[in-house]
Amino acid sequence: MISSRTTWLRGFCTRLCTLLALVPLAFAGTAQAETDVAAPEEGPYYHGAMGIAAGGLTLLYAPAKILYATAGMGVGGLAYLWSVGDHEMMSRVMQASMGGDFVITPSHLRGEKNVEFLGR
Repeated sequence: MISSRTTWLRGFCTRLCTLLALVPLAFAGTAQAETDVAAPEEGPYYHGAMGIAAGGLTLLYAPAKILYATAGMGVGGLAYLWSVGDHEMMSRVMQASMGGDFVITPSHLRGEKNVEFLGR
């Protein structure tokens, strides 16, 4: 008898493999546009593939960013205590860790916008 955990894992792996198979399609469309003198109109599947690729990459990127931001909150709190209540120091540490992008968008994949892991 197959357990629910095995069924869930099998479904997750299937979705992840499908997503990873679609990522090259998104980049193939951008590579073509860069080599042509005049970019052709984007096909009907281009926007869908870019959205799927951005969503898949967000699933990989967001946990790392959330972990980093959470650690930054802890370090910011320690900086506040270590500096005997210096709010400015705590604010700089937390802004660097909690700022930036938490989600990858199609504009990031097209190179129109840089992914900012650290805040400003």
